[in-house]
Amino acid sequence: MRLIDADEFCRYTDEHCQDDFAELWKELIRRQPTAFDKEKVMNKLTGLQEAERSDSDEEPELIDGEDIYDEGRSQGRFEAYHNAINIVEKGGIE
Repeated sequence: MRLIDADEFCRYTDEHCQDDFAELWKELIRRQPTAFDKEKVMNKLTGLQEAERSDSDEEPELIDGEDIYDEGRSQGRFEAYHNAINIVEKGGIE
């Protein structure tokens, strides 16, 4: 499955289809369900990021290499959630 820009498709249809077909295609596109709910995705990612932050807010005493490794992994996941949130927020458009 892939996402498309429905507005761009409708503009293309206006330019390249006869009037009767253009309206039919645009109505067909408008009736299609959204592949995902942006707000739900944002809320889920934000929740995961907050959970990661709350886990790492406690200043652990980094005693051994395993503790240091776990703290680094947590920071990496937090940053990954942050980047994912930015991508979803922008709709994948740079």
